[in-house]
Amino acid sequence: MHDAFPDALTIGCSTAGEGINGEILNHSVVAMAMSADVFSYNEFALVVGDKTDVPPDRKDVFTTTRDAMKYIGRNLEKPLLDLDFREYVGYLLTDRISAFSERVMDVVGEMTDVLFLGGVAGDDYKFTNDQRIFYQGRSYKTAALMCLWKPVNGFSVLKTEAVDLTNMSLVVTKADEENRIVQEFDGRPAAEVYAEKIGTPVDSMDILDFDENPPALIVDGEPFLRALVKQTDNRGLMMFARVVTGMRLTITRAGNVYEVTKAALDEKIRREGPFAAMLHTNCASRHTALKNANQVEEFAKLFGVVPSVSFSSYGEIYVGILAMTSSIILFK
Repeated sequence: MHDAFPDALTIGCSTAGEGINGEILNHSVVAMAMSADVFSYNEFALVVGDKTDVPPDRKDVFTTTRDAMKYIGRNLEKPLLDLDFREYVGYLLTDRISAFSERVMDVVGEMTDVLFLGGVAGDDYKFTNDQRIFYQGRSYKTAALMCLWKPVNGFSVLKTEAVDLTNMSLVVTKADEENRIVQEFDGRPAAEVYAEKIGTPVDSMDILDFDENPPALIVDGEPFLRALVKQTDNRGLMMFARVVTGMRLTITRAGNVYEVTKAALDEKIRREGPFAAMLHTNCASRHTALKNANQVEEFAKLFGVVPSVSFSSYGEIYVGILAMTSSIILFK
């Protein structure tokens, strides 16, 4: 792609499936081209976890998020922290959920109030940690690509999750925060407490139970889903997003992905449209739920109303790193 369009700046990532203009594909490449006059501000930078991955011929690849953020804001007339989140939007891709990517998001949140959306690269459901970020003709692991945009005609954002809240909550009382493992809920082994809450024997609890009952951090009544990966030794639970000691999580019940997304997207277009293009990140587990419900084609058609590209991700970015969520930038 970089060689085919040498005058364009090319970005992307590996996926667990792709979408374009009302179709959902696999083993494909989808792309969206944007002309320079779409943005009045348009800057990119890459953060890498290993200094040996910094190409000697590039000035926009860094080993710290703070330096990368300063670079993408270098041509602004005001500090990043003073930017109006209604005028600027960020786009961020990272290769996997890790301590590295969580630290990147922490620094981004410290340095600006601009909302960053995007997602975590996939590897076609192999889960080998071999996901890749692509930037200007090179492939990277342990990397985060960040873009800062000021669209000329404005934009809107949308986060959707197909869950219903319950009145069951859990408090993280012991955790391995670096590895996103909850060791205890409410002072007891995490898996045992969670299994009791959802009414499933702890020994037979599996990914289907996790997907049907994802825990969420609730902020101002809005769920930010963490999701569960697996049960670990000593009855711990590994999460698909950061957990910290003292965090209160609410158990949710999975709903209909297609119906919830359709309602949210229809309302967004009715109130704020029309839109010219969409960048869509959709959780791979949501795609699995759509396949199980035979609703993949109907879901895909929701994104055929305007030019759009999407990818199935291993985590979604909206303020922080989430799971089982759809994260969308809609350009006017």
